[in-house]
Amino acid sequence: MDMNPTLASYYNLATEEGALIVRINEESPAYQAGLKPGDIIIKIGNATVKGMEDVRRYIWRRKPGATIEIQILRKHKQLTGTLQLTEMPLS
Repeated sequence: MDMNPTLASYYNLATEEGALIVRINEESPAYQAGLKPGDIIIKIGNATVKGMEDVRRYIWRRKPGATIEIQILRKHKQLTGTLQLTEMPLS
């Protein structure tokens, strides 16, 4: 979900931009990397994230097996980690 001023105000967050993680598939690279619902993706690779479309676009340009760096906000703390992309399941 795209961050916006209303969400930022409601959750008392330090940013109005980014991609808010609402849910995560337990078999996904994001889950395996430790991302959780409520995390806000603020940077992926060297790109600043303004919304979910930025995340999608960045990932779609990479191949399965690629390792990407991701920066998130979690409860007002900025965290950096990496995750390895996998193929999307057909179902």
